[in-house]
Amino acid sequence: MTEPIVLFATDLEGDVAEGLSVASQLAKERAATLLVAHVVPLRTSDGVGMLHTAVDLMSVDRERDVRALSPADASVPHRSLLLFGEPDDELARVARESRASLIVMEARPRGAVERLLGPGLVARLSARADCPVVTYQPRPGQARLGGALPAPTLAPQSALAPSLALKVVLDARVDALLDWLDARVHAVSLVAGHTSIQQAVATLAATRRAGSRVLAPQVRDELVLELGEHLRATQAVGVEVWLDDAQSRADRILSLGLGAHPGPERDAWVSAGMRDCTAVSLPIASAAPDQAPIVLAVARMPLPNETTGALVFSFDARRGFLRILGQPGPSSSAETYAFDERGFMLSNSRFPDQLRSAGLLGPADQSSRQMRVCDPGIRLIDPPAPGSREAWPLTHMAASATSGHDGVDVQGYRDYRGVPVIGAWRWIPRHRFGVAAEMDVTDARVGQLRRAS
Repeated sequence: MTEPIVLFATDLEGDVAEGLSVASQLAKERAATLLVAHVVPLRTSDGVGMLHTAVDLMSVDRERDVRALSPADASVPHRSLLLFGEPDDELARVARESRASLIVMEARPRGAVERLLGPGLVARLSARADCPVVTYQPRPGQARLGGALPAPTLAPQSALAPSLALKVVLDARVDALLDWLDARVHAVSLVAGHTSIQQAVATLAATRRAGSRVLAPQVRDELVLELGEHLRATQAVGVEVWLDDAQSRADRILSLGLGAHPGPERDAWVSAGMRDCTAVSLPIASAAPDQAPIVLAVARMPLPNETTGALVFSFDARRGFLRILGQPGPSSSAETYAFDERGFMLSNSRFPDQLRSAGLLGPADQSSRQMRVCDPGIRLIDPPAPGSREAWPLTHMAASATSGHDGVDVQGYRDYRGVPVIGAWRWIPRHRFGVAAEMDVTDARVGQLRRAS
């Protein structure tokens, strides 16, 4: 599975800066990668006109110009493409192959010069693409094609009430997290449904039931090869095959790449997948102590002779779960983080240095799986008294969320640093974790003063 993509199509004319701004904002809201595409039209119907296009290419460094286009917000990942051919075909192909969630193009008035982004292309691409085509209008004085209406401007986040800004950010990131988790499960389910994989696992299960110490070497080698291809295609970091039958407990019979740290937590997620057909874990420790947390996606494979198989893929939590939550927020103190039903952080704090200064994290530790979202009762400037940490209650937000409630608090409460914050939070019953978006009360008051002025 690929990461979310927002595709920005440009002919390097018109208000390119506004297009980058709009496309970057949409990509940031979706925790997506921005893909900037420029198509040099090479139409067979142009005949000798293709020679003029070739001369144009030699006189202008298109690749340099396209690579120079980058989002103003450096936190938005991006890459660029220079393409040649029919613009309709090339953009439809790139949107399909990248699984773009949006295509962004400049709106051109009727009668504009029909280059790459002439008015007809938007309609044609809308009919061919599997995702919506979003158009923007150039700012006054910026478009060189004429006749365009003034561009709608995106309201800066500081113009929103701080509580509303947090709620918007929270909802967008929860949606992105759920989409990412669902996509991992869907990918593994498709692989587990392949007949060749089910037959190979059934053969290995039969040799194990027969008491053989060697599990059909040729079949095993073929399965390793096939699963290795799926591992790379899905951008997973590891894959395992588990078996469970009446003769023995669940056991791992094949492993490639990086898996989860052995223990009750890993085994519980595998068992959940065998029982419920599919399961996706929260970020858990990997088998390699120096590696980032991973997310397990499990899909059940019914096999003959009362045997159940499970295919378990491991995904690097940094590429999706942690990246989505780690995006910048509407103020310098804003952060979004996830936590489990015991209140332990599942993602990393934006303030690790403060936590290390207070003695709550070691020099090389991250807060994921190490910190509970507790109220220390005071602002953590100095290290807390020995033994007091275990007695701290969950913060107001965490206590509400782990009780199954969503909420917004604009009055202020102490966060896990002891700093007064406002916040919005949601509990996700299906996955048994919560997500909070918070900012310091001082930043929220500044935002309110800006709105009043």
